Amino acid sequence: DALEHQGSPPAEPILPPPVLSASQYYFAPGTTVTKDSEEFRALSGMGSLLQAVHRADPDLEIVYVATESGVLWMYPGSLTPKNYDPRTRAWFTQAVAADGKTVWSEPYMDAAGHGTIITCSKAVKGPQGTWVIATDVTIDSINANILNLTLEGVGYPVLLDSHGTVIARPGLSAAGTAWNEEFTPEDAFTGSNPALVAVATNMTAGKQGVETVLFNNSPYFVAYAPVPSLNGSFAVSLPMKEV
Repeated sequence: DALEHQGSPPAEPILPPPVLSASQYYFAPGTTVTKDSEEFRALSGMGSLLQAVHRADPDLEIVYVATESGVLWMYPGSLTPKNYDPRTRAWFTQAVAADGKTVWSEPYMDAAGHGTIITCSKAVKGPQGTWVIATDVTIDSINANILNLTLEGVGYPVLLDSHGTVIARPGLSAAGTAWNEEFTPEDAFTGSNPALVAVATNMTAGKQGVETVLFNNSPYFVAYAPVPSLNGSFAVSLPMKEV
């Protein structure tokens, strides 16, 4: 409701706090699971665990479990588009195919409206079929809280996956792409600078090092090293004069 002001300057709008008091479940189209099913009762015990994981790391946008049978249990509660089926999403199918290994998705537009995100997921054996446990991190959060920690406004950070896909960089966004449309991420190997392509080759090979690269005829140092937990690599470009 609007606040009334009698002669005083208008106050800043008071936004409702996020709904963090409970988890939420969602039945995908075509699922045969009901609230009386044994699997649903097993999932209902996940709420407090998902909440604890979410509270332990402020960079996590949402934590959730999706089942092969078509149930999605998440914390905190989030908007879910009509006809959304988690079993068809890349984070689910890639986790199932990874045979128990942790996988990171490429950037994509979140169905719940959180913007451009990447998802970390892992498939586990559930009481009935496969469950996929996952969490989302926004690209904005990566840029603000991870990539810019040591740069102090100078330089250019980039995070690549093992295939050379640009996972994060300043300004990266899937804006304009709907949640159910394919987003084509950037490929570090398609650049026009041969020296940068060579750096990307070393990064995807899991190497670390420091190279000299020319940007607009100005020399830069590019330092890079692998990030094993992401199965990727992180690089920072800094003007040689700044170094």
